[in-house]
Amino acid sequence: MNKCEQLFIDVIAHSIFNKPIPADTDIADLSDIDLSALFELAGQHSMSGTLFSEMQKLYPADILSSVYEKQTKELLSTYIISSQQDYAYNELSSALSKAGIDHLPLKGIFAKRLYPSPELRTMGDLDILVNLSGDDTRNINSLYELVDSAIFDLGYKKHCFYDNVHCFHKDNIHLEMHSNINSEFPHRLNPVADMTATLWDNSSVDKNDKFSYTLNPQYEFIFTLHHLLKHLSKFGCGVRTVLDMAVLSNHFKDELDFSAIRELIEKQNLTIPCAYLFSLIEKWFGISCPLANTNVVKVTGETIGEFEMYILQHGTFGFIDRNTYSIIFRNDKRHGKLRSWFQLIFPSAETLSQKYPVLKKNKLFLPFYWIIRILDLITSRKKPFVGLFRKIASAQKPAKAESEFLKKIGL
Repeated sequence: MNKCEQLFIDVIAHSIFNKPIPADTDIADLSDIDLSALFELAGQHSMSGTLFSEMQKLYPADILSSVYEKQTKELLSTYIISSQQDYAYNELSSALSKAGIDHLPLKGIFAKRLYPSPELRTMGDLDILVNLSGDDTRNINSLYELVDSAIFDLGYKKHCFYDNVHCFHKDNIHLEMHSNINSEFPHRLNPVADMTATLWDNSSVDKNDKFSYTLNPQYEFIFTLHHLLKHLSKFGCGVRTVLDMAVLSNHFKDELDFSAIRELIEKQNLTIPCAYLFSLIEKWFGISCPLANTNVVKVTGETIGEFEMYILQHGTFGFIDRNTYSIIFRNDKRHGKLRSWFQLIFPSAETLSQKYPVLKKNKLFLPFYWIIRILDLITSRKKPFVGLFRKIASAQKPAKAESEFLKKIGL
């Protein structure tokens, strides 16, 4: 890591875990740090608010003068967005309870409650799992209608539906309602046969609201870990996602059954990636976890250094545009280049259904929509067809390096 990246991690670790700033970091002088680059990096990981809030405590205002005005506005924006998201979730939870829909907050909604300053942990979207299993009096279709009606009544609009996820938005609030999350995990990264049912079985109901549930720490940890590994193996993930894992590990260290978690990841052959992940967490944040220790692999400093750069260069959610193609090229050795190019030019029905919803109900129309897509790409004024092949060309070089790195860490 360069000095800018190291300072970013050190300040975040100090803010969240009160980890001492290393002695070789001169916190009194930032003369050799490009502050604009530092906060640009933090912004890519959706953590500029956390960084600036802590740096105000560590440095005099005159040292931060070159970024002070801009970052003060960014910090205020962070507070506003966070409060809007909190209000939105409470409003949504009340509406779902009123409609008699069991619901369970996932990902950032749960994680932010554990942060020392929850208002600084914003979210890209609100993820909520709803129980649409049906019963003797209500079938799944009527429950879908109830969920949609409850959310539409709050002023949200639905903009897509894919893999059992209903996506809504209102102003700057983005909502993902999950009815089933089994398809979210590739086979190897699915910890149990039916993850959706397992989450409901391992959650507890709110004593003041019989329709609102909270996942227990063990399965929140398991779910977050596998969600992170999925992102690592696909689009990549950023510092905030790794930090969530560190916060969970630290907050629930006395409640988690690490022997059971280790047994689970051993069955999935995920011992090596977990060893590297938690070794990185210990290096960055000073949070130790038993999963970092294993006899299966010797964690090397060189590979941890590669891991650091893989995380730092991917931003909050990974570079999806580039990595969509990079992932396909990683499969060249298994499927051959011809099949890889075919997947790029002729996407699956599941992929195209996000743009053409009719494919959700009838996949027989897929060849017809391949033609429509190609015509759209060719005739569009924005020339996305040219952009598509530029992205494909730029993805081939990093794809090889990414593939080799992921192989090193067992993914």
